[in-house]
Amino acid sequence: MKTIGIIGGGFSGMITAIHLLRKNNSIEVILFDPKSKGQGIAYAPQSDAVLLNVNTAKMSAFTNEPYHFLNWCKEKDPYKNISDELLGQSFMPRSLYGSYLRDLYDTNLENNSRFMHVHENVLALELKGNLQLLKTNSQ
Repeated sequence: MKTIGIIGGGFSGMITAIHLLRKNNSIEVILFDPKSKGQGIAYAPQSDAVLLNVNTAKMSAFTNEPYHFLNWCKEKDPYKNISDELLGQSFMPRSLYGSYLRDLYDTNLENNSRFMHVHENVLALELKGNLQLLKTNSQ
């Protein structure tokens, strides 16, 4: 089994891990980030007053499921009774998208036996032959 290490657990790192694990059953992924579960700074809870710059219908994390975020929103209060058209054209709070990303982390990675989250910073990479060794803050 091949192991892939990803440095940084914000949106890009977390989505990359999910996509790699969904597409290939013969790999494992190690994500290095001291705290993040996909949201990073851009989608943190304190960003509640700041809206996304793309409407809900275009914010899916999965290209083959273009309305994934929209459908996720429709399951949440207070969005359950809003029409798909209106909700799809709405610009949601960045913090709500952060909740979506945390949910993606929990449902796709949290209990995945081929995934490990190392809660440390990577300080350096060292190449030895074909193997890259990471130095983290606990080494």
